[in-house]
Amino acid sequence: MKKIILSFLIVFLGTATVLQAQKTTIAQWGKSINVEHNSYSSLFIPDMFALLNSTQLDLLRSATFEYYDEEEWMPMFRNEYDYQNGLLTDWITQYLNFATLELENYERHQISYSGNLMTEHITSDWNSSSESWIPDIRTTFNYANIGGVMRQSQVITYMWINQTWVLDTRITMDYTNNQFRGFLDEKYVNGQWIPYLKVNVAIIPDQGLFFVEQMWQNEVGWINDYMLVFPEYTSTNEFLRIMPLLFGLVYTGEDGTIQPPNLSEFYWILNSVPLDEFNKFTHTEYYWNGSEWVKEFRVIGNPVAPIVNFFDASFIASIYTEYFDGDEWFPEFMAEFYLDENQRLIGVAEYEAYDSDELEIYGTEEYIYEDDLLKTILKRGMENGDVYDDLTLYARVSLVWSGDFVNTETDPQLPNMVKLYPSYPNPFNPTTTISFELPTDMHVDLNVYNIQGQLVATLANSVFTSGKHSVTFDATGLSSGVYIYQLNGNGVRLSQKMTLIK
Repeated sequence: MKKIILSFLIVFLGTATVLQAQKTTIAQWGKSINVEHNSYSSLFIPDMFALLNSTQLDLLRSATFEYYDEEEWMPMFRNEYDYQNGLLTDWITQYLNFATLELENYERHQISYSGNLMTEHITSDWNSSSESWIPDIRTTFNYANIGGVMRQSQVITYMWINQTWVLDTRITMDYTNNQFRGFLDEKYVNGQWIPYLKVNVAIIPDQGLFFVEQMWQNEVGWINDYMLVFPEYTSTNEFLRIMPLLFGLVYTGEDGTIQPPNLSEFYWILNSVPLDEFNKFTHTEYYWNGSEWVKEFRVIGNPVAPIVNFFDASFIASIYTEYFDGDEWFPEFMAEFYLDENQRLIGVAEYEAYDSDELEIYGTEEYIYEDDLLKTILKRGMENGDVYDDLTLYARVSLVWSGDFVNTETDPQLPNMVKLYPSYPNPFNPTTTISFELPTDMHVDLNVYNIQGQLVATLANSVFTSGKHSVTFDATGLSSGVYIYQLNGNGVRLSQKMTLIK
C-alpha cells in the first residue's frame, strides 16, 4: 500500500519536562524498560527531523496544545518553527505559566546540516531571570558510506558545564560487512571513554531479528540486560527504518530525552510505516534473570477488524500489547488507527485493560483536515485519570502551516516568512497592539473572532509593504473573554489568542 509521509508531529519532540497532559500513551508499552535504555535516544534525532523535513511544500509553523477549561480553551504549550532551504533549523517550545496564564519560553532546539544530513543539534533552556537562552546539550552526528547509503557512524554528546562544552557520551555504530550489527555506548569519565552499554543485532534463520542489550560492569564485563525478538525481519539494515520509531516512541522514559506528548505518536508511526508492513512492529521482550531469558512483554502490529468503527473508516490497523505473568499472556493496551479511502489518518481509538482482562475504551483522537493539511486534533475520553462514558472533549492540538518562503539574501533585514506575534498587553483592557511581519508586499486581512468563531472586528484589509507592522485593537463594547485574531496573506493563515479582562 502507498506510503504516506506527512509526519508533522515530530515537532512535539524535545520537551524535557512533560506535563501530565502530555504523557505519552505508548510509553506504557515500555513500563518494564529501565530509563537507561534512552541513553542512546540521540541516535534517532536525525531520523525524526528527516521525517518533518520530507514535507517541503507546506511547512509546519506552529503547533499549540490546549485543554478545555470549563468554558474556554487554555493553551498549555506551543512549538514554533523556523526553516532554511526547506529544513527545520530552529524551534522554540513555550509552556503555560499558571501564575500569569501566559505562554513563556521554555526550551529551544537549533539544528545544523551538511546538505540534508543533520550534523549538530543544540538544546537550550530559557532563563527567566536573565531573559536569555542557556545552552544545555550539544549532539554532533558523523556519517559513513555504508553500501552506497550514508548512515550514522558516530554520535557524540556534550553537556554545557561552567560555560563550556564537556564530553558526555559517544555512540559508535557497527556495520560489519555493510550490515547493521549494533552499537557501543560509552561515557566520558576522567579523561577517558568507559564502556556503558552495548547492543548486538543479528538475524537467526527462521526465528527473526534479535536485539540484545548488555550493560558493562567493572571486573565482570558485559552482562545481559534485555532482548527483543522480531520474527518478521530478514535484514538488519531493514530494521534501521523501524528502530527510531521503536525506541524514540515505544520505549520512551521521562528522563529528559526527546519525547512526544500523547497526541503525536500515532500519526508519526502510521505515516512512517505502510499498512502492509505494520506487522514489523510485532516483537517479544525478554529480560535476563541472571541465568536465562524470561518473557515479559510483547507488541503485535497488524490490520484488524475494529472493536467499534468510531470514524466510519475504510482501513483499520492496530498496535496491541500484552504482558506475561509467567503462565499466560494478558492484554494491556491497544491503539486502533482509522484511515479514509486515501489512507489518510482520520482517527485513533485507545483501549486499556484496567483491573480486568478485557480492553476498555478510554479515549479517541479525531484528525481534522483543511485543504489536505491537518489543522486540528481533538482528544476525547480520559482526563485526570477518569474515564468518561460519553468520551468528553478535553484537549486539542491546533496546527498552522505555511508554504510561503521567500529568498531574502538580498535584504537580510526582511523576514523570510509571514509572522504573527502575540498581542501586547495580553490580557488587556480595552486596547492591545497586534504586530506582524511580511517577507514581501502583499494583501493582508486581519480579523478578530470570539470563541464561538463569530467575526467581531476587521483590523486590516489592504496591501502592506514588506517588513513589520502594528495595529491597535480596541475592545470597547465587547465583553470579557478569549478572542482569536487571524491574519491571512498570500495563502498563509496564522492565528493567535488574546484575553479581554474588564
